[in-house]
Parts: sequence; C-alpha cells; structure tokens
Amino acid sequence: MARFVVLANPDCRRLRLFECALQKLGLSPPVVVPYAALLRGEVRLAQVLRADDTVRIESPGRDFEVERLLLARGASEAQRENRFRCIESEAALQLEEERGRLHPSRQWFLGLRSLFEELQSELDAAPPHRAMHDARHCLEMSDKIACHARLLAAGVPVAPALGAEIENFEALLSVLKERGWNRVFVKLSHGSSASGVVALQMSRGRVLATTTTEMVEQNGEIRLYNSRRVRRYQTWREVEVLIDALCRERVHVERWLPKASLGGRVCDVRLVIIDGQARQGKVRLSRGPLTNLHLGNERAPLEALKSRLTEEKWGEIVASCGAAMRAYPHSLMGGADLVFSPDFRRHAIIELNAWGDLLPDARCEGRDTYEDEIRAVAYFGSAGILARME
Repeated sequence: MARFVVLANPDCRRLRLFECALQKLGLSPPVVVPYAALLRGEVRLAQVLRADDTVRIESPGRDFEVERLLLARGASEAQRENRFRCIESEAALQLEEERGRLHPSRQWFLGLRSLFEELQSELDAAPPHRAMHDARHCLEMSDKIACHARLLAAGVPVAPALGAEIENFEALLSVLKERGWNRVFVKLSHGSSASGVVALQMSRGRVLATTTTEMVEQNGEIRLYNSRRVRRYQTWREVEVLIDALCRERVHVERWLPKASLGGRVCDVRLVIIDGQARQGKVRLSRGPLTNLHLGNERAPLEALKSRLTEEKWGEIVASCGAAMRAYPHSLMGGADLVFSPDFRRHAIIELNAWGDLLPDARCEGRDTYEDEIRAVAYFGSAGILARME
C-alpha cells in the first residue's frame, strides 16, 4: 500500500493506536502532520501529500496549544457573528491552561472550520489520493445541531430536538412549555465527552440539573469547568445561571428519552461504523443519566445487549447505523451512540462522532477499530466509499 498521511496531535493516544495497527498489519508508520504546525503556517498539507497517499484526519482535541491556536483563528469570525461568547485573538494566545476550563466553544469551532475548509481545498486540488474522512463531514459531525438535522432528513431515528438555538434559560422554559416537555438534555453544540452536557428535569415546581459542569464565580464572571465529578443543581437560580452560561456557548437541546436498562443500570451503546457496517461496540451502564465511561460508569460486552434483541431488531439497528453514515458518504467511519426504549423495541441515534472510533479494548473478529479501518482501505477502498479521488 501507499503511505498513510495522518493529521494529528503527535502525542495523542489515537495516533499511537493507529500506528500500532499499522505495525500489526506489516505496514509502514504514517507520515504525521501536526495540527500545531498547520495552524502556525509552518507546513501545508499540499507540501506533504503525494499521489496514492491515504489521508486520515484525527481529532485535534486534548492539546492545549492547538486549542489556543484554534481559538485565535476563530476570533474574527466569532466577533462578526456577535452572538456567542468570544475573546480577542491575542487574548486567546495568552491563555494559560486550567484543568477542565471551558473556553469559548463556538469560537473554537469557527477556528476549526476555517482550518478544515482550507485543508479540504488543498485535498480537492491534490494529486489522486484516498481520504478516510471528508473534512467537511468532520466539521458537521462536530456541530450537533447540523448533524441532527442531516440525520433527521435522512430518515435516521433520532431523539426529538428543538432544532433552533436557545438564547437563555427563560427562552428554553418557554419552548419546553409549548411542547409539553419536562425532561431534556442540554448539550454544547460543539462539545464532546459529556463536556457541558446537562440532564435537565422539571416537575411540580422543582428542578434538577445533573451535569459534570462546575460553575465558579470570579470577579463577577461565571467560569465553567468540566470535571469527572457529577454535580446536581437543584435550585431554579443555580440552574438558570448554568443554562444561561451554556447558551452563551451555543447549545443543542434534545428530548430526554426513557432508556432501557441492563442489570439494573441505564444503558446505551457506542457502535463504530466502518465502510457502512456496524463493527466494534461497547455497552455503557450507569446509575444516572450520564453514561460516559470516563465518569466511572461500567461497561458490558456488545453481546449483553444483543441477547436482549431479536435478530430482526439488531438488523434494524445495523440498518440505522448504515443510513447514518450514508448521510456522510465520503467518510469511512464514525461512532454512533444509540439509546433504546425500556422494552428494547425502539432505538435512536443520539450522537454521531467523526472521531468515535476510540474503543481500544473492543474487537470484531479479533481486530480493533483501527485494524478494521486500515483493512477497509486496503481491500475495499478501490470499490467502496474510499474510491480514488480523480
């Protein structure tokens, strides 16, 4: 095979696992193009890419220098939008890392959009090559509002959502009253890993917001921090301050669907879809509404879920995953999070993540996600969605 060229942060776990998969399959290490170098203008993808290369776009997360550079790059567009929290470009470059602090989420996304649009232009003009992702698909899957709308239009079962931006808690209450909803998930439109997610429920004049988001007041400003500790805000004033702060970042609001349980715990599942097929998966079990594994929740093998489903129902789930990825026809893989009704008869995709393939201990036919993705390029690329770009 020709070279793999990977856009990534050099120290990230994802890149290490991908390199290990290449080694297992007897292939050469990838050519790594660091995000920081791209953002500083030290290298251009067009300078690196050669005919017959295969390009992989990794997540730019978990690198504070890259976060600062993306915030700086998105500053001017965020100021033009003038709708969500933003900071000046120079201020972004001077930020000091604070563990868990949430910086302007919309501004970060706008910086990523600017970078990825530039990269896609270079890819479109490059010599014939293969791409494991379309940069535009990665962007849209990083925008929960846009991704939900695309999946809904494609007929994929999804959780009902407001489908509009909410300005503050007062506006949210008004819309929820009109719809008759009293339980919703409020999510950062451009967040990941439960960052800025709130499970909100209201009943008989009471309110409860379950979240990993900590609020800290400093010099009259509310700062938000993401942590592994689940917090519960139970006064209307606390919840109003929290939701108002998140709305300044841009939020997506979905109806909170009743969920199935396994072994007395709420469950959902992450399925990795490769070349249109649901491959590796991991069931997540929780005593509360937030199921992310980094919060200390339990996991179960995929067979624990499949044992509760008929063959027909499992086929419907696989079909939904295939339909979700067909909505993004130039991307080889994605990670889908699915929930199930208490009787397991209905399901919905609540997240579709371009970088949702990090399941290092999950196997399908003995292979992990990265090995399967590389094999898909090797054996199916010339005929499938990785067809050579002319």
